[in-house]
Amino acid sequence: MKRSFAGALCVLLLGLCAACGNTEPEAATTAPPTTVEETTMLQETIESIYYTVTARIHPDMPEFTFALIGEWTRVFSRKLTGEIDYDDPHLRESTNIREIYILEEDGTFRQWLDGFSTSQDIKDEPYGFELLDLNNDGYLDIRLFNWAAGPMITGACYFWLWDKKQEKFVQNRQLQTLSEDWQGFELDNGRIAVYSRWGGGVDRETAWYEYRNNTFVLVESMSETLLFEDEVKEAEGEPSAIHTIIKKLVNGKMKTVSDTTESWEESIQ
Repeated sequence: MKRSFAGALCVLLLGLCAACGNTEPEAATTAPPTTVEETTMLQETIESIYYTVTARIHPDMPEFTFALIGEWTRVFSRKLTGEIDYDDPHLRESTNIREIYILEEDGTFRQWLDGFSTSQDIKDEPYGFELLDLNNDGYLDIRLFNWAAGPMITGACYFWLWDKKQEKFVQNRQLQTLSEDWQGFELDNGRIAVYSRWGGGVDRETAWYEYRNNTFVLVESMSETLLFEDEVKEAEGEPSAIHTIIKKLVNGKMKTVSDTTESWEESIQ
């Protein structure tokens, strides 16, 4: 059952008002300090966040408004004498998005996404929120960065896919796990591409997933290893060759379809 935007707005305002104001930070549930040198961890809300994005997830559907709700917080230490310990390594500020309200064009409440919390070391709109077609079905889905230290340094994400039968967004744990297990996550011609690098970039592995029968299936992988003439001075200077192994899904099993070693000069041409 849908409820009016007025009802949803009341819920939003109550939540925002509770987070506003110059309230005293609450101490974490740790043992209190016993000496002047000891500190206790504190957290405070610097300001509340209410950010909206209006978009059409499919040409045949009306526009939705996505409202991100959370706060910009600071975790810090306070000495027994009362001063903030600015030299404490735990001192940090972060964006914490905790809810997403979805409203229809007329303001009618459509869906409420909760049960998550981000911890981003950046405070930039749109706070790690993206709409993109993750399963290549023509409908835009939701990706929200759980952790990010800057535009080029990102980590695990939350995902919600649009379910055409239920007509709502459904959280996808499989994609969340992939984003946690791999260093990089991106779309590549309708497929999900994940990748990681090791040894200062000497080794790289990439895997591609396609959405089949309501799940993401591994369909191709590629491992690349840089080779150096002097193994003792590995990764110092230009490599001599690159070893590449490609596997593809064949009759339900991953099989090696290519195993090559190419000179470095040929590979970069």
